[in-house]
Amino acid sequence: MAGQIPFSILEQVLTKLGSLAFQEIGLVCCARDDLKKLGNSLSTVKAVLVDAEEKQEQSDAVRIWIGRLQDIVYEAEELVDEMATHDLRGMVQGQRKVATQIWFRLKVGHRIKDIREKLKEVENEISSLNLEKKIIIDVRDKSSGRETSSVLKPDIIGREKDKEKMTLSLLNPTSSQGSVSVNAIVGIGGLGKTALAQLVYNDEKVKNYFEKKMWVCVSEEFEVKLLVKKILGSATNSEVLNLELEEVHIRLKGNLEGKRYLLVLDDVWNDDQKKWDDLKAYLLVGAPGSKILVTTRCTRVASVMGVDSPYVLQGLADNEAWDLFEKLAFGEWGGGVNPNLIKIGRVMVKKCKGVPLAIRSLGSLMSLKTKESEWSSILESDLLKSFQTSENENVLSVLKLSYYHLPTYLRQCFTYCAMFPKDYEFDKETLIRLWIAQGYIVCSSKDDDLEDIGDQYFNELLCRSFFHQSESMDGYKMHDLIHDLAQSIAKEVLCSRECLRRNPSCILAIFFE
Repeated sequence: MAGQIPFSILEQVLTKLGSLAFQEIGLVCCARDDLKKLGNSLSTVKAVLVDAEEKQEQSDAVRIWIGRLQDIVYEAEELVDEMATHDLRGMVQGQRKVATQIWFRLKVGHRIKDIREKLKEVENEISSLNLEKKIIIDVRDKSSGRETSSVLKPDIIGREKDKEKMTLSLLNPTSSQGSVSVNAIVGIGGLGKTALAQLVYNDEKVKNYFEKKMWVCVSEEFEVKLLVKKILGSATNSEVLNLELEEVHIRLKGNLEGKRYLLVLDDVWNDDQKKWDDLKAYLLVGAPGSKILVTTRCTRVASVMGVDSPYVLQGLADNEAWDLFEKLAFGEWGGGVNPNLIKIGRVMVKKCKGVPLAIRSLGSLMSLKTKESEWSSILESDLLKSFQTSENENVLSVLKLSYYHLPTYLRQCFTYCAMFPKDYEFDKETLIRLWIAQGYIVCSSKDDDLEDIGDQYFNELLCRSFFHQSESMDGYKMHDLIHDLAQSIAKEVLCSRECLRRNPSCILAIFFE
């Protein structure tokens, strides 16, 4: 069970402790030096939080350490808020009695000492846990790299219309982007973006139209030199040895110059404009009509690459989803399938909402089950828990990969949405105000507006396919599997009774209670 790092709350505590107003409060309470030491200890711990988040999946000790730290951070937050409230009440009501002031100073002093002692224990374990200082905020999941290829899988079902539209787009020679233009397929993880790209890549019309075709799986690391080598390797169908970038550039230019080519860049995560511009500079040698086809989960990635209107991939139609499931679940059974299993299977497929990876995972799982009682039991259980017991890649791990690619400040905003019912249509402005009320929006300067920052947060989640516009176009929704992901994470990171004990205002804890 992974613990959620309280980044934003810790940041807020440190911001308050460092403010001039709070330094004056500390002076009044005779606790200025102690508060300064508390801030220093929190800063020391904060420096290793990114490394702790990365290592907690593989280390029980780190997970326990994070849990203890959560308690301490919430205690510190409560203390800081109580001190601020006490000071404000004194300003409103006028001078307090001396006895009351002495009592409060003693109370604060004891609490600060208690929190510092707990923090000291946590600090002392940093070296034994091998936690290192890291300045990177955008933490990414360190799972094994994903590989894809242009090889067409024989069991791709239900993408004929999508294939036709993408093929026509690639064969259209006109483009406002110049001789080499970019097309993009966008959608959540597991929706079949790579499969669609494979269908298009292997289409006979596409083969005949382009003089050179290349396929490169980009995945997490967008390193220009490595990508140029991979592109050259695909163009020449040979391994590129240890060559300098200039030599790779010369050879790539020799292979592509004056030729109409198709390059597929599969599974792109990079949204850094400069990195894309650096790579594109090596690709502008193709003849007019050359195309670069990108698959990505994020519309921002497509936008950075110059694609104004990406092809947003939707889920399979009901009949297509059933065809895929039926082939996987009943393929080896011949014609003698129990009608009750078909009935249960159709209900299961409905739960997958047209996401091919979910359907494949479930179909593969059910192909191993022959008893009606087994099918009924899985139908009644948590769908994602069933996926988690599978040895194959599953929809939860794919969607979690998207989650772990979120910047840390967005994770709690997304997890908060687990409180919404499935298929709930929510209003953008209302959600932003709820985030603000929970303290999830943090200003980096006094000139920042909380609602403007919240709008940026929301748009970031929208472009990463965690939200989508509702059918009415008046609000927003989460795909059912995205909602399941949010609830799965919320249940992991918020043990309801513990969360309520250390943070009574936690609305997610109240929700799951």
